[in-house]
Amino acid sequence: MRRLGMFVALLVVLMAAAMGTASAADTFLIHGDVDGLYPGFDGILQAQVVNTLDVSIHVHEVSATPTAVNAAGCGLSLVHITSRDTALDLSPGQTALVPLHVRMSATTPDACQGAMFELTFRGTSLAQDRPPSSLAFTGGRTTLLVVSGLTMFVIGCIFVRRTRPGPLS
Repeated sequence: MRRLGMFVALLVVLMAAAMGTASAADTFLIHGDVDGLYPGFDGILQAQVVNTLDVSIHVHEVSATPTAVNAAGCGLSLVHITSRDTALDLSPGQTALVPLHVRMSATTPDACQGAMFELTFRGTSLAQDRPPSSLAFTGGRTTLLVVSGLTMFVIGCIFVRRTRPGPLS
């Protein structure tokens, strides 16, 4: 039974490696800022989305979250930015603006006067011009994944069959 567990763990690792993961070369850029925050502020942050990839992408969602503030006594929860579902198609090198709703609490203390909030942007997209026979989200080769999976399955079946005890006499 222990060998079967080790085999299953190995199979999972190899399948994940065959699928691939997103790397820095698979990302697009989002940035922006808001000037003039004040208690009770209710406005728009124009998030600039830049397709830095060499293929067209379809952007599904854009969001921003306050992750740091430079003033003691001024909490991150005082600024709220609403994420935005979008249907944005960008060619390689193309840029577009996505408006995000920003609010600052009306009860923001005086300690926040002149504070700067650092924002972290996130977005999801799907490449539109993937190579033939690649997986949609990872770009991994489908053929490699299927062959690896079937090979590991057959080896596992042989391995399990050899380790089973024979019939009792």
